[in-house]
Amino acid sequence: MKSSRCFVLTVLVLIAMNTGTSMSFQREPVGPTLGFTLDAAGSTIWPIIGIPGAAAFGDRVSLERTIHGTVISSPKNYAIGISDDDGTLVAVLLNGQNAITPIPGVSANPDVISISPTGSAAAVYSASTQTIEIIRSLPQSPEILQELDVSGIPGRAVNMTLSDDGAIALVNFSLDEDSVTELWIVDSSGPRSFGTQGSTTPAFFPNRHDAIIADDATQTAYIVRNVDQEASRVGVVSVADGLEALSNVSVSGDGGAAVIADNKTGTLAIVNAETQQATLMNCGCKLTGLYRLARNSFFQLTSFSDEPVSILDVTPGEPRVLIIPPLPPERRTQP
Repeated sequence: MKSSRCFVLTVLVLIAMNTGTSMSFQREPVGPTLGFTLDAAGSTIWPIIGIPGAAAFGDRVSLERTIHGTVISSPKNYAIGISDDDGTLVAVLLNGQNAITPIPGVSANPDVISISPTGSAAAVYSASTQTIEIIRSLPQSPEILQELDVSGIPGRAVNMTLSDDGAIALVNFSLDEDSVTELWIVDSSGPRSFGTQGSTTPAFFPNRHDAIIADDATQTAYIVRNVDQEASRVGVVSVADGLEALSNVSVSGDGGAAVIADNKTGTLAIVNAETQQATLMNCGCKLTGLYRLARNSFFQLTSFSDEPVSILDVTPGEPRVLIIPPLPPERRTQP
């Protein structure tokens, strides 16, 4: 295992931001876009425009209705959220037109929403119906692919990750008020326990049934091949390598790299999926998440706020952290 210095690059602020000129996002943005980000409530969406090393937040996306609990698929430029009016699940096309499409047949006010790595499918869990509904043909013509019964699983689902073909969901069910969870495999053959004994954080590789799982009980992150079959496990990093906690995991768009985040220390482990070798670095930030952006190897590390936002770039070579300046207060609150 090798260590890497964190190169924190001060980002050039776009001329429009420096001059206070409004960058309206009512039309499709001109030029490159790194992806989109959300506020804490999942009700407001901002584009990240520009290029690595010279990026900034554009004006908030204007929508025809208010939504919350939103999840973004930056690779496919759409989002899924819950309508404030009636709890309907809707798809939002983030192409400048920002059209909202209700998703028919899906339970209202779902508790957990997950989008697959490439955005080809989504899953929604409803505690009231004890089902997971799998949605395909996103975002223009969403329809239910299958409905999975999870009524036999004790507890309540708190998060999940979905394979790109919509065939398998890895779901964490909370068993008590102490945030202890158990990981379950859910597919058309029925739910079954994955066999972990503590909290876990899973993420699927794109277009595969392989996943990376951070296991709190064993203090190890491992790659699992064919989770719905033999589910062989290969450990890739652990607390013995310099991490104090295994807080979040995510995978690059081409499946070539996986990232494990330690929210306690700000340490990141970047794992080469082919060699299974890990590079450790510190982000120099207070980690709050790990969200892949539109570009293959870029991940948002800190939440949108009045502070600079940190972005991880794991493009082959030496990983680096980029800084995006915060929006001025008047532009964060403008309609």
